[in-house]
Amino acid sequence: MPSNRITQNSFFNGEPILAKNCLFNMIMGQRNVGKTFWCKKYWMIDGYLRGEGEFVYLRRRDVDIISSDLDKFLEDIREYYPEHDLGRSGKTFLIDGAPMGYAMSLSTAARKKSVPHPKVTKLFYDEFVPDDIYNGYLPNEIDAFFQLYLTLSRLQIIDGEYKMNEVICFFAANRVSDVSPYFYDPRFDVKVPELGHITKNGETLLANLDNKEISSLMQNQRIGKVLAKSTYGSFAFENSVLKDSTTFVEKISGNVRPAFNLFYHGDTYGVWISEQKGLYWVSPKTAPETKLTFSTTLDDHSKNTILFRNLNRAPQLETLLKYYKAGKVRFVNQKCKHVMYDLIRQSMGG
Repeated sequence: MPSNRITQNSFFNGEPILAKNCLFNMIMGQRNVGKTFWCKKYWMIDGYLRGEGEFVYLRRRDVDIISSDLDKFLEDIREYYPEHDLGRSGKTFLIDGAPMGYAMSLSTAARKKSVPHPKVTKLFYDEFVPDDIYNGYLPNEIDAFFQLYLTLSRLQIIDGEYKMNEVICFFAANRVSDVSPYFYDPRFDVKVPELGHITKNGETLLANLDNKEISSLMQNQRIGKVLAKSTYGSFAFENSVLKDSTTFVEKISGNVRPAFNLFYHGDTYGVWISEQKGLYWVSPKTAPETKLTFSTTLDDHSKNTILFRNLNRAPQLETLLKYYKAGKVRFVNQKCKHVMYDLIRQSMGG
């Protein structure tokens, strides 16, 4: 029988990740392993007391940082600071009456880009992969994130020279999906590693946790036995991916011809059609012989693309949308599926 005896060392510790010296550190792990707790207590608040600067606690929308939620942010760590007074004034976190951190929402933070926070050195983005993987992200979310980042990280005189005040970021989430703009956007461009491993690309690191001690403990609880062998139980206790359904995900088969290409956030996808099967495929394999390439944003648009904002605006795209609604579009991989869903959501004003 698995042991119920665990220690503080059984929970998540971000120090080995910090030792990799990346600006952007992304953590996916099962529930109850201590991702948020470590970031709050050991990294942000203890770091502030060590003189490491102030922090930003980031969530996606204003509804995520209402007063009751911000009070809970401090509640589970207050007992660890008996000699200090932890409090809050609006969206500013206080310790002994002095500001130590700020709660912000990504949906509104970009509007405040003229407001400096020169003492901020750390940013913690909690639940950066939303539960609703198709509608949960903000429009142009990655752009919004970097607008906020450059609001916090500015040129300052450091050691007599102008330098960027680098802000180290931790992102934490449960493993809702292995497909996210935070992984495939070219500014991050990091692959999801196997359980218990880390991948690193430039300034971005992604850790896929595999905490067997906590997993065994949770599976031995009464609720663990209720959820045993369920998809949600595997997600909650074993860090298995939750929502990457394989429905409509299949390799191209049979004879296909190129229809057109889609250029989306720096990547090009080929759209292929099989008249024999009556199916479309969306693939990372492009069709160089077709000169018809559609772009979806002004940033992606160039002299070699046709800009569209709505799938109903071009006959080829309207046909693709009709096939999609009829369940006749297939995707070579999960990324292609998510990209198509995002295009449809944007087209329909979602």
